Order: sequence, then C-alpha cells, then structure tokens
Amino acid sequence: MDKPGGLGIGRVLVTGGSGFVGRALREALGGGCVGTYCGRAFEGGVRYDAAVDAPGDLLDRVGGVSHAVIAHAIATPDACAADPETARRVNVDSCAGLARACRARGIGVLFCSTELAFGGGVVREDRAGWSGYSEGDGPSPQTLYGRLKVEAERSILGADAGAVVVRLGRVVSDAPGRGGLLDELARGLARPGVMRVATDQRFCPIGVNDAARAIALLLDRGVEGVVHVAGPSAVTRFEMAQRLRAAMGQVQPEAALAEVEGVSIEAFATPEPRPKDVSLRIDRLVETTGFRPEVWRGLVDRFAARWRPAIRTTTACR
Repeated sequence: MDKPGGLGIGRVLVTGGSGFVGRALREALGGGCVGTYCGRAFEGGVRYDAAVDAPGDLLDRVGGVSHAVIAHAIATPDACAADPETARRVNVDSCAGLARACRARGIGVLFCSTELAFGGGVVREDRAGWSGYSEGDGPSPQTLYGRLKVEAERSILGADAGAVVVRLGRVVSDAPGRGGLLDELARGLARPGVMRVATDQRFCPIGVNDAARAIALLLDRGVEGVVHVAGPSAVTRFEMAQRLRAAMGQVQPEAALAEVEGVSIEAFATPEPRPKDVSLRIDRLVETTGFRPEVWRGLVDRFAARWRPAIRTTTACR
C-alpha cells in the first residue's frame, strides 16, 4: 500500500503491530513506524506483553516517538468471555496505562476501538432513514469485549481530551490467506455442502488497507475525539457470502462450492449474544480527512479474483 502523501507525524509506535490491522498500519507508515508484538515476532519489532509489561518501560525502550497507536487487544468476543480477567488487564488496564504514560511524555494517542461498542438488537430496516450509529450515539455494548473497549475509550478520553478513539467497522482483506471475514467465508464455501450464514447481522466492512490509511490520515490531521472508521455502506453476512460465492464461481467455475443457507445469528451457539446491527456512519471521517473508503463489493470481487480452491474446513460462519 502506498504511504499517504504529505504525512508529517514523525515516528509512530504501533502496539499490536503483528495483528491484522497493525501489520497494514506498519506498511502504511513505512520507516516512520515501530511496532510491538507479543507472540508473533517480526523484523524490527519490539516485544511487549500487555498483560504484564509496564507501559512506561515500553516507551523508554522505544524512545523518540511522536504518536502511539494503541492497537493491541484480546480481539475476539469469545476469547474475552473465556478469560475475563486477562481480557480486562490487556484491553483496559494496559491501554489506559499506556495512554497515561504517553500523555505524561507529550506523545499523541490514537486508540483502536470497535463497532461492538454498539449492540443493535435488530437489523434496523424498520427505522426510516437510519443509516448507522454516529459518534454522538451513546455506546450500548452487548459483549464483554465491547464493554471493555468502551471502558478503555472513556478512561483514555477522560485523561486526555486530545486523544483520538477510532471505532473500527468490520475489517476485511481482499487478499486470500491474510485472515479476516472473507477468508472465513471462503473456507466455508470451499467445502461442498451447505454453509449457514446469518441473515440478520449487519455491519459496514472496510478494507484493512483503507483502515490503515484512515488511521494515518487522522494522525496527520490532528483529529481529536471519537471517529468511526468503516466502509460507506452496510451489508449482512448473508449478502456478502452470496456475492462471494457468485464471484468465486465465476473465477473457478469447476470448483465445488457450498450452498449458502440463511439463518438467524441466534442459531449459532456463542458464549454471549451477538449484536445484530453495528452499522457505523463515517461522516466525521470524511469531513476531517476527505477520505472515503471503498465499498465492500469491490473488496469481495478482488478477493474472489485472487482465490484458488484450497483447504476445506468449517461449514458454519457467524
């Protein structure tokens, strides 16, 4: 990905630099970035275990950064529900502690939060003109993961009004094998049979490279407060799976693909109920940066163009 032109933000620390978004952000920032990892080392990375390491010690080891992007987390609702104590240490205590240490050193802070700050109980087709949650809507998290992220948001902004909190929509990659929702759906489709997909879970997917570009631009513009970073239009999992199946079939007409069966998200056994509509409005992102991410359909079609029949695994995607 090309580095956004004209950035004057200095050297940036990216915690969680080995993660899905962290990797893309390191690529976007190029040589102006130092990333951390915990379990997955990479060249030039700094090891940081957020569950035990002191945030101030990390900043002293890294040295000379102008901004910190706090992107480390126990990043799935199921993992948080399985170990709430560790999830709190990593997703709240370490993030808030790092933000405080940054503020004491005059380092700008951007915290990566989540669409799961909201907990829409229905797909909002009955609400005339509704096109997603805005930054002014009060959080209503339905999962422990979402509640911890909201708690960290409030702690960080309470200590530093100049910080920026980015609520990320569903982040996807158009490159097979990079992880994310499209990889999950493609693995299910690659196994003949029936793949059940939720018809009543809606979100605003954003490409991982677009998410990284948006974060870099927000840093460069000196934006403060909460900003939603998501795609410009909403889609259900079922709709996305249908389009992906059709596109994969065009690329590899000989491939045996699963049929897509639509069911309610409630048909899947999860430790906690999942929200049904977490669509985000991105008006503030567009107004402050001039950047509008790509619509999800292009991401799906490019993924399918690069896809080849491979490993066959699960038949259920939620």
